Amino acid sequence: MMEEQVHIVPYNKETRTQYWLRCDIINVAPVQHLTVRWYKNNKTIQTESFNDTTTKTLVNESSILRIDISREEKATEFRCEAELDFGPHGLKLPAISQTHRVSAHYAPEINTSCTVDISPLEGTNITLSCEAEGNPSPVYNWTCDGENMLENTNSLNIIRINRNKTCTCTAANYLGNITKTINVHITPRGCPLTLAPSEMVVRFGDPVSINCSTSATDVAEMAWVTPAGDKEFKPGSDVTWMVKNLKWWTPSPFCSITLNDNFQCSVSPVIIVYKTPETVSISEINHGLMLKHKEDKKYTKTQYKLQCDIINVAPVQYLTITWYKNNKIIKTESFSNTAKTPVNESSILRVNISKEEKVVELRCEAKLDFGPRGPKFPAISQTHNVSAHYAPKVNTKDSNHDYLLEGSNITLSCEAEGNPPSVYNWTCDGENMLANTNSLNITRVNRSKTCTCTAANYLGSVTKTINVHVEPRGKTNKITFAVIWALPFVAAIIISIFIVFYCRNQWKKHGHYSFVSDKDIPLTQTNGNK
Repeated sequence: MMEEQVHIVPYNKETRTQYWLRCDIINVAPVQHLTVRWYKNNKTIQTESFNDTTTKTLVNESSILRIDISREEKATEFRCEAELDFGPHGLKLPAISQTHRVSAHYAPEINTSCTVDISPLEGTNITLSCEAEGNPSPVYNWTCDGENMLENTNSLNIIRINRNKTCTCTAANYLGNITKTINVHITPRGCPLTLAPSEMVVRFGDPVSINCSTSATDVAEMAWVTPAGDKEFKPGSDVTWMVKNLKWWTPSPFCSITLNDNFQCSVSPVIIVYKTPETVSISEINHGLMLKHKEDKKYTKTQYKLQCDIINVAPVQYLTITWYKNNKIIKTESFSNTAKTPVNESSILRVNISKEEKVVELRCEAKLDFGPRGPKFPAISQTHNVSAHYAPKVNTKDSNHDYLLEGSNITLSCEAEGNPPSVYNWTCDGENMLANTNSLNITRVNRSKTCTCTAANYLGSVTKTINVHVEPRGKTNKITFAVIWALPFVAAIIISIFIVFYCRNQWKKHGHYSFVSDKDIPLTQTNGNK
């Protein structure tokens, strides 16, 4: 059997609870072999034996345990275990034990804020909560606007509240108390109906389902009123409007309620009926307009005017058209038209393309955007490639002179770059060659001639002249033989000149000796260093 006494003592600046526990062992003999062990959560914390060797009859004994319990330990289990121990060779008897749970004592505390504001609807029932934690368990007291509510629990029920009030809950035990204030702000009575969902976006022809429920308990009648004026009454606190195929572009159903006191109200859902575009297409309006530079007055850029047509889309006020130039956004357009039925819309883009940009990809993207809470639809788009227009320019790397033997075939080249592509015209010695390509084939050329290529588009033209030199076959053979015969002589002359210059340089580097016969002039040596 255990008994306890509780004391609150300060310990390390924190409040701890001190317990005195007594374990009574009744009718045991001989007491000198009795051992009493105390356990805290199955861990031995105290062992006690007895020295009375004279008493062999049954006696009662007690063991006292003093322990401190902190609040963090919460509920702690203590066990007192009594055992007769006759040594290693003696009889082994099972221990007899009893457990006892204790926990720290502390003043009440409230887990939430001590001041709370709530806004219930006028005429509704409310429950105010005051959850306080303490040991021993707190005793509660409620007052509202100074009036004692005679409630001794952690909650207060108020029926059909009809005015603002301030309620106070006090939780107390022998260690202290705490107060929580709840400010009740009445919201004027509105329509006690809730739609789920209250807003929806639905495709034309798809099914629709909206539930209408109420928090009121005194319902006399609830119903949905459809666009056709029909009413659908159902008993209970909720009714559902369902349509298998929505065929209205502007549906306007509403849910109504009548209470027992004849109060009536209604709510309407927001329904947006949509249709994604059937097609998106791009067309050129001006097919490229040349722009002159402000200073040098030269055509430097091409302006395109493109139109993006979006066919059969609704509602157009949620339509966004985005233009891209090589995947970079250059224009975004939205519409203010509030029409709910399908319409066709267009967006115009003016864009300047320089010659350096070469081919540019433009893309028109149409998308219905219902905001962050609406459904997400993939964009519908079409691409269109454009490039700058410029006058032809001839490739200057090609030679303007061609040499060939009499009677040979030749192909003259006239590579011109321009947009639109160039139209070519060839003349040779003033004669039109009737060739509209960038090359001219002449077979069995028998005389020298001058040919002219003209490349032109609507922005200008460029001319390239090619001189064709024809060598007679016989003359060419004699000249070739003379050149081949003279090559060894030319090579010998070049080698001789190289040797002369080499020897002269060596002579200057090592010095030389000279002799004179006039009188007896001694031999002298000269060198570069004197």
